[in-house]
Order: sequence, then C-alpha cells, then structure tokens
Amino acid sequence: MREIQIENRNFTTAISGLSFMVGFWAGPTGLTPLLVLPYTQYKNKNRVDVIQSEYESKYCDV
Repeated sequence: MREIQIENRNFTTAISGLSFMVGFWAGPTGLTPLLVLPYTQYKNKNRVDVIQSEYESKYCDV
C-alpha cells in the first residue's frame, strides 16, 4: 500500500506541476489536466482497498 501511495503522490505532483506550467502558457484552458487527478485518486484507492481486504482476511483473526 505504501508503494501505491508514493506512486500516487509522484503522479499527482507531476500533473499539478504540468498543469501549473501549461496554465501560465495557455491560460485557463491549460488547467484541464487537473481533471485527471480525481480519477487517479479513485483508481488507486480501489487498488489499496483490495490489498487491504486481502491482508486483513489473511492475517487478521477478527
């Protein structure tokens, strides 16, 4: 889960930086790549939820 979190953080930082630079060059329409971030957050959250549920079912006796 930590690996996905770091990968997600790096991707979010890259998209934000790119959007910030393009926003200065292209105006407000250059900020549209920021629309990608909510989707990637959702996708990575689903991956982490699957890993966590597998871990809990395997190692937790609750």
